[in-house]
Amino acid sequence: MKKTIALTITALLLITMIGGCAAYTKHSEKFSDAIGKWSLNCIYIDTKPATFAPQVMEIKKDKTGNLIETLTITAAQMNPDGSVAVPAVTENKEYPLTFEATTGQMTITRDGASVTYTFNVDVPAGLLHMYTTIEEKEYHYIYLIIE
Repeated sequence: MKKTIALTITALLLITMIGGCAAYTKHSEKFSDAIGKWSLNCIYIDTKPATFAPQVMEIKKDKTGNLIETLTITAAQMNPDGSVAVPAVTENKEYPLTFEATTGQMTITRDGASVTYTFNVDVPAGLLHMYTTIEEKEYHYIYLIIE
């Protein structure tokens, strides 16, 4: 009886694993699949997580777009009763972008400076992966689709 249950569970696990592998699709390298609004989810520098300001990148069909960074500034101040208040001021900064793209590669220009990225889009998951190397460090940006 125990052997039958163990074999059944093993068979179900194998079928599940095979089915999961069959569902994988190759990530797209088409610029048209990168069109939309993307929220920066994480950055890895040489495979280590890095901190970043929240940002949204919009990529349009005409190869223009915007980058909106949200900056939050906090400063402690004294209330009249002697307690400390820490108000936060949030400011959005918007930067126009232009894109040049070929299959699997895009160059983004902002304020006259350009950076070239290799990219791919996991369409079913709504993820945009962008990679570049700056000063011998590998940067991996992961964006989530929001529109």
